[in-house]
Amino acid sequence: VALLKEAVGTVEEIEWKVDDGEIVDMTYNTNDHCLEAIIAGGITGEWKLARDNSWDVNFGGTFDAPEQDGANFTAEGSRICLFLERPSVDGIHITVE
Repeated sequence: VALLKEAVGTVEEIEWKVDDGEIVDMTYNTNDHCLEAIIAGGITGEWKLARDNSWDVNFGGTFDAPEQDGANFTAEGSRICLFLERPSVDGIHITVE
């Protein structure tokens, strides 16, 4: 996890996207302390998170421990949150609602 935190930089320096064939920008949610994507109609099928419109830094794998170049995610929902850091929780993780 430490290497992933180093790789992602700070929220202000980067732009994250949800890519399931149609790119959706993520914005910082100050209440939940996460990068958030709200997807009209929801997301289905396979998808990943990518930084700065590039696959150089991307997350896949599991929501509890996403990893660089991990397998595609498959959960469905309309709200995706990427937690790079949160006061009460250590480690990068993702939620889908």
